[in-house]
Amino acid sequence: MLDMETDIDSIDSLYKATHVLSPTRLNIYIEGSVSMDGYMNEKDFATQLYQVYSTLLNNLTFTKSDKHNPYNLITANSDTCVIAKIPCTDPKRVRDWLRPGNVQGKITGRGKSDIAEVIKSVIGSTKDGALSILVSDCAFSPSDSKGAEDQLRNQSEDIHSALNNRMSQDPDFCVVVYRLVSKFNGKHYDSKDQGQEYHGDRPYFLWIFGERGVIAQAVNLIDKRLNNDSIKFDRIVAGKPIGYIPYMCDEAAHGYHVLNATTDADSVYTLTFYLDMTTVPYGEDYILDKHNYQVLSNDDEFEIIDIVKDNTQVGYSHKITVNLYGSDRFKTVSPSCVEFGLNQPKFGEQWKSAIYNSEDGKDPGRVTTFGLQSLVDGIEQSYDLTGQYFIVKTLIN
Repeated sequence: MLDMETDIDSIDSLYKATHVLSPTRLNIYIEGSVSMDGYMNEKDFATQLYQVYSTLLNNLTFTKSDKHNPYNLITANSDTCVIAKIPCTDPKRVRDWLRPGNVQGKITGRGKSDIAEVIKSVIGSTKDGALSILVSDCAFSPSDSKGAEDQLRNQSEDIHSALNNRMSQDPDFCVVVYRLVSKFNGKHYDSKDQGQEYHGDRPYFLWIFGERGVIAQAVNLIDKRLNNDSIKFDRIVAGKPIGYIPYMCDEAAHGYHVLNATTDADSVYTLTFYLDMTTVPYGEDYILDKHNYQVLSNDDEFEIIDIVKDNTQVGYSHKITVNLYGSDRFKTVSPSCVEFGLNQPKFGEQWKSAIYNSEDGKDPGRVTTFGLQSLVDGIEQSYDLTGQYFIVKTLIN
């Protein structure tokens, strides 16, 4: 918790200097396994992908000197990586690159690509301020030498290890996973790697990696574009709690201490907080829902009233209004304490529909994803998703 006597301006300046909002470049990895061909046969998939990455390219500020080519489109599996240089303004070129025949001619080992190895590779390559997106159906590729249960356990451990290693170098490293649905025309593969022809809707996933400020900008842009285009999606977000973000109390006479407070005629005292939440990676819908905040003061007469986007105060992005109740609140020498925080989101129930870890044959794998649970478990094991992402505190006399 912030020391109330600390130089606030110095802390806020340091925070802004060390939490960047602009990536150096964008790398988009498309898993080139055989199981992805069914998506690449459909215009739907390429169009959705183009909408995501063109939105990022057109709205993010890239800091690398090569500003005319701030991105790579990369086809990759656990054996091969091929980079394409194509204009972000030309969706037809994107679709041409994604055609199965094109991909098959450029990449090897497509039949046994290990999704955990691909994810590990992308995590390791996301450095120096880059923003990375991995596009995959996350299909499970069983090994000849191991049972499915052991291999799934190993996948979870691999993801956990890769994220821990990356966070040891960069504590701000975050991961987002979007679940989208596309038309599919080709073979999908079950838990025993048996291919079945299928034409219909199938889920696929965007794994996004980067520093928390960059991830926050990307999530807001992608959410807005998908919602505007009426594209349904689910997502999970994981990052280490930040503890402190820049904030100010509008009523504070100095620092984070309000002096000479008095309640109004209805025995209500209203406080207004301005916060810089530009690095919070959970998306605007989550940030603006007051039910996602936890009152930490030992005070049953303290209530969060409203959260809105507000940039009227320079350096801040949101405004939170709280009420304190009680006519005798400020008649004692001891100050009241207002303390609250933003809860970290848990991985929601919507992911149950995307996860299939049974080999009993009841689900042919067309609308669920065998093995996804192990990959998600690797994320959950890497991040402590309990408690608050940040905490705000003010004393009042």
